[in-house]
This record gives sequence, C-alpha cells and structure tokens, in this order.
Amino acid sequence: MKVKHWIAFIGLSVAWGSSFFWNKLALQEIGPYSLVALRLLLGLIGMLGGMFIRRPKMPQTRRQWLILGLLGLTNTAVPFSMIAWSLKFIDSTVVSILVSSTPIFTVIMAHFFIQEERLVARKILGILVGFFGVVVLFWRGMVHIGEMGLVGQLLVLGATSLYAVSAIIVKRETSKLDPLIQSFFSILVADLFMWIVVFFAEPTFIVPTQTVTWGALVWLGIIGSALAYHLYFYLIANIGPTSASLITYLMPVVGLSLGVLLLGEDFDLQLVFGGILVLISIWAVNRAGTSSEDGKTTSET
Repeated sequence: MKVKHWIAFIGLSVAWGSSFFWNKLALQEIGPYSLVALRLLLGLIGMLGGMFIRRPKMPQTRRQWLILGLLGLTNTAVPFSMIAWSLKFIDSTVVSILVSSTPIFTVIMAHFFIQEERLVARKILGILVGFFGVVVLFWRGMVHIGEMGLVGQLLVLGATSLYAVSAIIVKRETSKLDPLIQSFFSILVADLFMWIVVFFAEPTFIVPTQTVTWGALVWLGIIGSALAYHLYFYLIANIGPTSASLITYLMPVVGLSLGVLLLGEDFDLQLVFGGILVLISIWAVNRAGTSSEDGKTTSET
C-alpha cells in the first residue's frame, strides 16, 4: 500500500476501533436505535460541507442509486443497530474482537464473487482457526454473561457478515463512484430508515441531556461515520475489500484498551486466547491473499 493508503487505514482503524467505547457510553442514557439515528444525523451534517465544497459527480444510473440505498441498510443501519443493541448485554471488548472476524466472512464471500480473491489452503486453515477462536469467545460468554449475552454475540456476528456482504457489493458495483457520494447517500438512506425504527421501537425518545452522551454522539457521527465511511469506501476502491478489512487487525487493540482501562471491563485468559486465535486467522487468510496478489502484480510488470 502507498503512504496515503496507510494513513487512511490507520485513521479508519482508530475511528471504528474506538466506536464500541463511545457506543457503550451513549447507551447509558439513550436507546440503541436512538443512538444510531442521532449518530448518523450528525454524520450527515458533517458531510454536508464536503458535498457543498467538492460537488462530486452524482451516480448516473438507477442501478447505482439502488445499490447505494441497499448499502445504507446492509452496511450501516442494520449492523449498527445490531451492535448497539448487543452492547447493552456484552462488553465492548468482546464486541471489538468479534467484529474483527469480518475478514473471515469477507474472504469466504470474495471467493465466490471476486475472481482474483479465490480461497487457497492457507485461507481455509485460517478460517478454521478463526472459527475456533469465536467458539472460545462464545464459551466464555456462556459462563460470564448468560443467555442474553449469547444473543448479543450472535447479533455481532450477524453484523460482521453484513459488513462482508457490503464490502463485496461495493467492490463489484460502486467502487468507481466518489467515496463521498457513496458515504453520504448510503448514510442518508440509513438515517431515514432509523428514524422510522425509532418512531415504532422507541416512541419515548428524548433528546440527550448529558454532556458525555453528546460527546460520544459527536465522535460517533463526525469521526466514526462521516470520516470513517469516506475512508472505508476510498480503501475498498484502491486496495480491495479483503485488504481493506485488515483494519480489524488494529480495531481490537483500540477497543480492548479503551474498554479495560476506561470502562473497567473484564480481562481474562479466555478473552485473550479467543482474541489471539481470531487475529491469527485474519493474518493467515489475508497473508495468503497478499502473497497471491503480489505474485500477480510481479508477473504483470
């Protein structure tokens, strides 16, 4: 990757890796659906300046508009809601590790839909290691957090699978669109959808009053949504969905550090062991992909 890609990569890792911590803080005052709706609203406000200044080229076909609308649901509204809901029952440290399994789902789906990202033996082995790591985390959950905690963990894995699906869709359908356009319109659709959900699921919605809640929402909206999604679409277009998903190498480090140090969440050997297995899995599946891509590049030059 080029230097500018590394800068975007690290920035996105920090933005999303810290999101679990800020979500946990905001959930102390507001509901999960209200959190997502307000976060996305602030993200849209943050993007308006960029839209006005840059005036990027709009999508040219009905298909592109429909895909952006779909991404608003599969890449933002639904997974954000699933993760926010899960944080009511499980620690942000566990969520950050489970979300880091996204490349495992991505590499499996990429095998079927992206010709240059086929499965090889090392990737398959890595997937099996990652699966075992997730089982370790789930076993820990059975002991420590009860039935609702297990449901929460399943929701996080559901969210990661949606992230993987979305990455494939972006690579195949919208990678030629301006990242700002992809970010703005997918988040716009997601936020409209979330306010409908809030109306039915949280009819007692109130405006937050605590400073810490607004601080969390501003971070989640401006950094974790507006900036992060721009970087995300930029990376997929330039380095591909599998390589872009490598941000999850750093996300657990950020999430674990904030969760343990600032929220006082549990830190035990099962958490460490399960997390290490997931990270080894991510390294294995993406190392295989990187090697094959490097070989392809060399032969073409």
